[in-house]
Amino acid sequence: MLDFLKNIFSKEVLGSKSVALAFVALVIAGLIAAAEFVLFSFSTGQTGSAGSTFEFAHFSRTFQLIVAATLIFGFVLIWFLLYVQYNREAEDIYSQLREKLVGTWQVTYELAPGQNAQGPWDPAPVIICKIAINPSTKKLEILFDLDKHPVFTGRTQVIQTISLGHVSENKYSMSYYYKEKQDLTAAISLHILPENEQSSHTDLDVEIFAALSFEDLSTTPEVKLISGQWFDLNGNLIRLFSLISELRQHEDDDRIFRKKLSDATISRDNFASLMGDITFSR
Repeated sequence: MLDFLKNIFSKEVLGSKSVALAFVALVIAGLIAAAEFVLFSFSTGQTGSAGSTFEFAHFSRTFQLIVAATLIFGFVLIWFLLYVQYNREAEDIYSQLREKLVGTWQVTYELAPGQNAQGPWDPAPVIICKIAINPSTKKLEILFDLDKHPVFTGRTQVIQTISLGHVSENKYSMSYYYKEKQDLTAAISLHILPENEQSSHTDLDVEIFAALSFEDLSTTPEVKLISGQWFDLNGNLIRLFSLISELRQHEDDDRIFRKKLSDATISRDNFASLMGDITFSR
């Protein structure tokens, strides 16, 4: 029970915007109910040489219910109006910010920081993407163009789980999450052995996350630079790029080099999910 109360009245909960709006709504509703109580609480008043005297009226059960209903209904109504107004203002702020992010971007990203066998992939790969606003949800989408990609087949990769946040002054954070099966090119899948009879070697379960930041300058009509780091959450990309590095070392072999992803050589000190830096520029 004590842990439950600690969770309810924790600093994170009490400091949240919803709780702050609820507190303001409760105060306003309480003031309205108090004003109603005071307004109808005096039945008679007299003014004489001794000063003014007032007599409190007898409160009927109906009047008490009316005051209580005013407090409860006023609290709910005011909280709802404040919440809607707050979200509308936030939506207006971020809608302008989204517009500044829309357009074509050149994305440069590292594949395997700390890997010993990264040479074949230097410099960091570059891919073109578009940031757009979905007309139905009014939210951002990132569309990566996989045409002529050396690893994945040429269909557009659409990322829709994107969040924006205000950090301080003109600095903002942006993050995205993507989880999907991605088809591999024939040149890559040829060298990958299936893990078992049920598994496929022509596609890959990809699960990535990126934590980014950028500045919004009021003097410019669009954001020019977004940067941060990206992560391979399930480790499949780390294995794949390590396997590709091994493949480059066996290009002159007489037999086709084939290997399971689970047997890929990972030369990191630990199996970290951090893939490296990522930069969006235009």
